[in-house]
This record gives sequence, C-alpha cells and structure tokens, in this order.
Amino acid sequence: MNLQINLITPTPSALVKNSKFHQETDEFEQCGTWDEIFMLGPQVPLAAIKAIPYQAVNPLEDWAQLELVHLHATRDHLVMVDPVILKITRDEEEALRASIVEVLEHFLFNSVIPTGTSWLFCTNEFGLLKTSTVDLAKGRNIDIWMPKDTEKAGVAKKWRQMQNEIQMIWHDHPVNLARLERGELPINSVWLQGVGSLSQIHPHSFIKFSRELHGNSENLANLAQFLNKPFHTIATEKITRLESGIHYIDGRNQVSPDQWESIWQACIHLLHQEQTKNIHLTTECLGNTLTSQIQLADFKVGFLQNLFFKKSAQQKRFPKWEHFASKLNWQLEESAP
Repeated sequence: MNLQINLITPTPSALVKNSKFHQETDEFEQCGTWDEIFMLGPQVPLAAIKAIPYQAVNPLEDWAQLELVHLHATRDHLVMVDPVILKITRDEEEALRASIVEVLEHFLFNSVIPTGTSWLFCTNEFGLLKTSTVDLAKGRNIDIWMPKDTEKAGVAKKWRQMQNEIQMIWHDHPVNLARLERGELPINSVWLQGVGSLSQIHPHSFIKFSRELHGNSENLANLAQFLNKPFHTIATEKITRLESGIHYIDGRNQVSPDQWESIWQACIHLLHQEQTKNIHLTTECLGNTLTSQIQLADFKVGFLQNLFFKKSAQQKRFPKWEHFASKLNWQLEESAP
C-alpha cells in the first residue's frame, strides 16, 4: 500500500521548554499566525478563501473581512478579546449590521456578505492595507497589529475613522445594553483582517501535493475547495482506513487534546500494521517550522511482547504523544512554508 502521511502536530511542551531554536520569527512583520501562513501563504488572504462558499470569486480581486470583536481597555492600551467567547447570535449580528449600513456604504462602496460573526467584502483602497489576523492579534495590545499603510498614505487613517464611527454607534446600542444586562461582553468594534486575493494563496507543499486533506478548521475546508481536493473532518475511524496516496492531517487547529491523542494513536497503528513505511511530522516552535520522521523501528516492541499481546491490545501499548515527542529529533525546515 503506497500510503504517505503528513501529520501536523501540536507543539510538544518539552520542545518549548528546552528548545534549541531560540531565534523567534518577527511576528510584527507577519499577517497571520504560523498555522495560517502554513495553510495560505505569507499574505494570508483569509477573506478571499472564506468568500468561496458564498459566491464565485475572481482570483485577482482583493477581499477583506470585518470581524465583530470586543476591545477591552487597559490602563494605556486596548486588548482584543478572543471573539470565540462572544457567542454572537444571528439576531444580534443583523441588528448591529443594520445600525451601521450608512457607514459601511460610505467607506466600503461594496455590499458585505454576512457570515455569522463577520462580514466579507470586495475591497476598494482598503486592499492596500497590511492587516493582521484576529488569531495573531487577540489577547495583545492592538496598537501593534492595527492595519498599516503600504503603497498609499492615509488609507489606514481612513480605516480608523470608519472603525471609530462604528464604535460610537455601538456604544449604547440595544444589543450591547442587553448583553451587559446578561453579564456578557458587548460587541463594541470591528477588526479588519485577511486582505488579499485568491491569486496570493500559496499553501505549504505538504498541502499542495496531498491527495486528501483532513482537519477541523474552516480555513482548511475552504482551501480544499479552492484546490479541488477531498476534505474530511477529523475522525479516528477514517484515519485508520486511509487509502493509498498522500494524506495531510491537521492535528493542531480546533483539535482537543483527547482528539489529538486519538489521531496520534490511529496513525501509529497504521505504521505498526505496515500500511505506511513512515510518517512525516511537522510542528511549530517559536515561529519556526520543525520536521521529523518516524518509522516502525522507532517503536521498540520486543519479541515476547509480540508473542503475548493480542492484536486487539497492541494499540494500547503505543506511547502517548507527549512522551514520544520529547525524544524526537526535530530539524529546522530549510525552506519557509
């Protein structure tokens, strides 16, 4: 069976604590997180890839995304709260959008596509801005990650004007007053992210040359559609029955620790059953891309163990991820994603 597995793993805690890779990448120059860059390329055109399921997208058109967020004021700066905890309802999103229709029309010129917690739009001059994704900026001082001018001066200032007008309208909006009464955080701002076009998508070669993609993230699902590749939501049963070809398995994004351990054990099981000769591992540490490769010889199973352990119990003695990963020889990838 010609089965190849490219497995994207969580960062082992032992690697972070005792890493020899001390030189961190300059996040301030990035448009997204390591995972987003690995999937989409350095420009991270999130908006364009998210727009694919909603309508046909011209590969050369720039898109952008407005994410509904809560900005928390500290003593001397603002911090973005992870939007996941806001749990915005459809009615709330519609009411907030209706209240700023004139602002959107004035600054964007194009209508927006609502996606539940964000709005997509085909950009005008905002397409010239360098933006940072929510995942990169959340929990941090947003001053560092605000949209910046690139080719034309004054565009970032115009964006901040639009953002300020929205914030003033939403300050005492009925939706936010009701959320405060319920003890929930108000939705008090929007975040511009993911500026770019489909032509700027440059996934890592592991994704580009894989036959099928497996994961839980919406970004990977949309990318699979763009690349015309089969996509499967992570399922241990599916992994244990992988067919021949190259399979990309994302064990990092929106995968719980228990689910990851299940994925890891399923992949080792395929190796033990000699369904594949080796498994190529990739992870991230301090912004660096690290790789390793495992084969059956790395799992020292003695003759007596094979003799006395039944096949049904073999998987139970496979090492857990954290224990095994701490002993792996990780290498810095020579070329960037």
